[in-house]
Amino acid sequence: MNTLIIKQTIKIFNKNIDIFKMNAIIYSYRILKGGEHMKINKTKLGIAMGMKSLNFTALAKLSGVSRATLSYINNGKSCKPEIAIRIAKALDVEVKDLIEE
Repeated sequence: MNTLIIKQTIKIFNKNIDIFKMNAIIYSYRILKGGEHMKINKTKLGIAMGMKSLNFTALAKLSGVSRATLSYINNGKSCKPEIAIRIAKALDVEVKDLIEE
């Protein structure tokens, strides 16, 4: 088998595993919290941003989440799980590392 095909297959497999893990986190959160929204911990978000040397403008560009939405989240508002996933991916962390406990 061609090594390129093997590498592409592994890449697709890993992407599917990442999607599965994220869906499992979202599903678990919804069951535990009984809702459709997640609350990101302001301190955890700030630490993750600091580790990547990002401000809110840079995080907005990297994650595809608007600066206004990031500001709402930073001020204690909840967000949809899909938004939390985008933020976590941009920060190279798992969603569970950002949400309120």
